[in-house]
Order: sequence, then C-alpha cells, then structure tokens
Amino acid sequence: MEIVTLKDVIYIRMRNDVAVLLSGNLELWEHQSTVNPNMPLRGLMYFARLYEKYVAVHKFNRYQSTRIMIPTPRYVVFYNGEKARPAVEEMRLSDAFMNEEHSGRYEWTATVLNLNHEDNRKILGSCGMLQEYTDFVMRIQELGKNMEGEDAVDEAVKERIKRGGELAEILLEYRSEVVEMLLTEFDEEAFVREIREEGLKEDNFSESQ
Repeated sequence: MEIVTLKDVIYIRMRNDVAVLLSGNLELWEHQSTVNPNMPLRGLMYFARLYEKYVAVHKFNRYQSTRIMIPTPRYVVFYNGEKARPAVEEMRLSDAFMNEEHSGRYEWTATVLNLNHEDNRKILGSCGMLQEYTDFVMRIQELGKNMEGEDAVDEAVKERIKRGGELAEILLEYRSEVVEMLLTEFDEEAFVREIREEGLKEDNFSESQ
C-alpha cells in the first residue's frame, strides 16, 4: 500500500484528507462538514495532479506507443455537517456543464456518504479513527454555537486530547496544523455564506428597481 498526499490549493483553500494507492485503485477520501456541489470538479483536479505524480514517479513516457496502465480512481467524500442529506449521493461533473451532455463520455463522479445517516453507522463502527474525527467535528460545531470559531476549535482539541485515542495522539503531535486546517474550513464556510448573502441582496435590490 502506498500513501499519496497533496497540499495544493483548490477553491479558496482546500486540503484532501488522504489518498491511498491500494490493489490497483487510487482511493481519495475527503472529509467535509459543508455541502459543496463542486466536489466532482475538485476531485477531477485532484486526480489530475495525482496521476501526473504517478506518471513522474514511475518514469512513464506519455508519448510511448504502448498504453500506460493507471490505478482505477475512487473518490469518496465523508460528510457530517448539520444539514440533512441522503445516506449516499452521486455528484456528477456533467451537472455543471453549461451545455447538456448525456453521452457520459466526459463524466466524473464524487460519491458523498452522509456519516450522520443511520444507514452509514456501520462505516463509523468499522473505523475508530473516522468515528473519533466525526465526533470531534460535531463537537466543534456544537461549541461554535456559543463560542468564536477559534475558541470552539481549541476547546474541542483540549477535550479530545484528554479523552485519548488515536486522534488524540495526532493532535498532540500536529496540534497547530490541525487547528489551522479546521479554522480554514470554518472560514471557508463563512466566506461562502457571505457570498450567498451578497448575491441575495443584489437580486432583491435588482427586483425592487
């Protein structure tokens, strides 16, 4: 098994959770606490970089006469935000095309699994780390209702470290990096809300003219 990571900036500022090369599959798993319809586009951009890295590491020649075999892509997004969502969603790149395209020749899919849905409880039960991280994010959301974002994250980190476990060990070693990542995600949420609110204000203003 080979672990592949990326630190590229995509869509405001985004970091993937983990990419794993396993048994001929290139698995990209991402954790999100907000619903984002741009996941297929983001995934496509990520995989393009991952495949570029794969070709370079193995010193393949893209212009050779024989076919280069690449790992099969699998893109899964774990969602545990506050909004109600189906247990499983298939987000498709073609939904974003300006002109309708039904041939399926230019498709890219992001499979979104709602960890809050009862149908997906087995997933959390089979992965202790994912369960711990999901609970951790939910605790931040809960604390954030009565605290500033940075204070909520800091308090949740302290609580998780006291409880121990695999996530606690990671937080002890990479606390500042994790806090920065989480604050960035919540800043993203606030930024997106502001953009939407501005858009609604402009629409309402236009209609009143």
